[in-house]
Amino acid sequence: MSANDENDELSLRELLSNILCFYCFLTQDLYETQLTITDTTFDRIHCKTSRKRRCSVFRDNTNSSTIEMESISLSDTDAVFYDSNHSEESVISINNLSVETEALYDLEDADDAMLYFNENDQVQLNQLRFNYSYNMASCNYSHDIDSSDSIGYDAEMYQCRNPQTLISNHGEITITDFQINSDITNGVNAFANRRQYRFNDIGDHGFIENHGVMNIDKLRVNDPYSWGYHMFYNDGNLTLNEVVFDFDKDSFDANPLRSRNVIRSEGSRSSLNITNSEFDGGDRCLSARGDRGGRLNVHNSSFRYLSYPINIHKLDNVHIEDSTFVGYNEDGLLQISNVSNVSLEGNTFEIDADGVLYDINPNEVGLPFDDSISSIKQCDDVELVDNQFVNNPIDTDAPWVSLDDIENTACFSGNKLSLNILIILHFPPKS
Repeated sequence: MSANDENDELSLRELLSNILCFYCFLTQDLYETQLTITDTTFDRIHCKTSRKRRCSVFRDNTNSSTIEMESISLSDTDAVFYDSNHSEESVISINNLSVETEALYDLEDADDAMLYFNENDQVQLNQLRFNYSYNMASCNYSHDIDSSDSIGYDAEMYQCRNPQTLISNHGEITITDFQINSDITNGVNAFANRRQYRFNDIGDHGFIENHGVMNIDKLRVNDPYSWGYHMFYNDGNLTLNEVVFDFDKDSFDANPLRSRNVIRSEGSRSSLNITNSEFDGGDRCLSARGDRGGRLNVHNSSFRYLSYPINIHKLDNVHIEDSTFVGYNEDGLLQISNVSNVSLEGNTFEIDADGVLYDINPNEVGLPFDDSISSIKQCDDVELVDNQFVNNPIDTDAPWVSLDDIENTACFSGNKLSLNILIILHFPPKS
């Protein structure tokens, strides 16, 4: 079936111009189903929240199907656009998809991603444009913050609803040329009004969810980081290449609404691979946790001006190379604990307190963390090779790295340290 064919018995173009919501239920038990849609706009499709059944534009209930979509526009909708329920291997290709929405995440419909692919799907997405408008009226007062909470002044905390999940993947998906834009409406000057904003914690869900295999190549995201509590939630195999957040350090404000975790990866079978990417100005940019399983590989990427350090816990293997860590916050730049094998090679670490908020003078406060700038604890084997620890204008006596309770071996080779810097080693006592 093609929306372009005037002789088709069912014309999507005619239907969509005359009804509010088009619902296509595909079912076929004997043969592979084929569906082709081109040059089509889906507009003003709204679902009643009281409906118990998931509201979908296309619910694919076939055993196996081949789906091809080209030049599709989706706007002003809170419906699931494509909902897969295949029982056998299927192929889905979507090229040049534009989405505009202000839909919000609903706990009662937690699986209602706009694009839902199940474990039998092989998916190719190319030229995906997502434009999201977030209304700050979705945020409600939660509690007061006092100066003891380390922000330096009394304020109010507001909790905000999450945007609707864009993609939930359980199969194998490749996404290329991906652009995400946000527009905040009814915003306030958070600093001037003594407010901070946080998304509600939604557990193992995110704006983009991967429970299978997901490869994203060339993703650009505009400022700010307003993409739900977790922008990426991964418990499968996630690869990110050339992910760039447009970030202006001079105009940065930590108070407005931002994702708590840009990437949350967890599970003993999870794998996270990051290459050629720039994660600048986020809150908790990367949190990776397993159960003495899972892997993290980072290559040629930057993590700068984050509110919290990279946090890695209970993985099997961690390899970070040719990457940059720059910033100043109360917990340091990098925290690794309970990992079997840790390898840091060819990375650069730097303290930069430029642009610190709340009229704090870093030279008076010093380094706010108790231990060290980077912490590696309770790991089995650790290797630090050809790293550069290049600049710490705040406290030259602060240790760059602390190694605590390393079970087997710690190897150092070719690292370059700035003057008066210590590496602290604490090995557990041998019985």
